[in-house]
Amino acid sequence: MIELSIIVPGRQEEFMGRTIQDLIEHTSEKTEIIGVLDGVLPDPPFDFTSRVTIIYNPFSVGQREASNQGAKIARGKYLMKMDAHCAVDEDFDTKMLKAIKELGNDTTLLPV
Repeated sequence: MIELSIIVPGRQEEFMGRTIQDLIEHTSEKTEIIGVLDGVLPDPPFDFTSRVTIIYNPFSVGQREASNQGAKIARGKYLMKMDAHCAVDEDFDTKMLKAIKELGNDTTLLPV
């Protein structure tokens, strides 16, 4: 069961591939990653795993619409939007989900 869907929209983001790889390496199998390529294909192409879904828009639709596209296909109980040039701590998703369970579903969390 997917608990968390992380949406990573990006347009010409130099570090988007590295951000997605970092998410793969530091999150559990209960987290899915949705990358939205907004008008530009990556060079070199990303490596794919079963936990990563890529949406490609041949023309830029903007960050808000790209995020909405990711949200529409997300399978997780919780959604998270992340910039395409970030790194995360080991098991940060598990830590966030634990905090949500302790604080309640009407909680907004921001990783630091």
